[in-house]
Amino acid sequence: MKLHLPHLLRSVHRTYSTIPYSADNGKRLAALAAIRECFPSIPPKLVGIGSGSTIVHLVQAIQALPPAQIKTTTFIPTSYQSLQLLLDNNLRVSSIDHVQGDLDIVFDGCDQVDPERNCVKGGGGCLLLEKVVAVRGGRFVVVADHTKEVPQLSGTVPVEVIPLAAAYVLEKLGGRVRQGAPGKLGPVVTDQGGFIIDVPWVDGMGVKEMAERLKNTVGVVEHGIFWEGDRRAERVYVAGPEGVKSF
Repeated sequence: MKLHLPHLLRSVHRTYSTIPYSADNGKRLAALAAIRECFPSIPPKLVGIGSGSTIVHLVQAIQALPPAQIKTTTFIPTSYQSLQLLLDNNLRVSSIDHVQGDLDIVFDGCDQVDPERNCVKGGGGCLLLEKVVAVRGGRFVVVADHTKEVPQLSGTVPVEVIPLAAAYVLEKLGGRVRQGAPGKLGPVVTDQGGFIIDVPWVDGMGVKEMAERLKNTVGVVEHGIFWEGDRRAERVYVAGPEGVKSF
């Protein structure tokens, strides 16, 4: 029997009250809250779905919605991972290049999010298509556990580059080319055929300056800063040991 979202929420809260908090549990609670509050009550036509570990929980929450709420909805994935996840849950899918006009809403995770809802994304190597889909969304909602919430963006920023330009980009921006996972020798190759360079954030540099520095470097296809210059999150749901908050 299919468990619809209100029952699923009650079940999850009962379960989580008896087990220790973990990042994965937090992502699940934040995903449930985001779907409950943001998924359109009138069946949407087009919904974008991001990539990464949080997306598993978002798709599960969507699949638990009443069938009438999603029966006419087409979902737009941002990676092979999210495509397969949507297909495994018997949800209708299409590709962003087959879509005309805006998507109703886009859901995604993040690697960092600051108080202004600027995000760093791309830890899974899918930042290019994630941004292409995000800028097409009528709304853009981000879900995370509390470890991703930071006072200001810092560390490194994933950048997708043309492979033949990797040496030049490294010379100009620093960082390193991300290497493959176990079983894959050499650099990570994205779904679009690029390399990922993890570029260090320049100390003291603001979001706008850092984003423009990356974007203006020849050979960079796209960077992982999601900000007001392209697409900043409209709403962020963060779960921690004390519960879920949104801002």
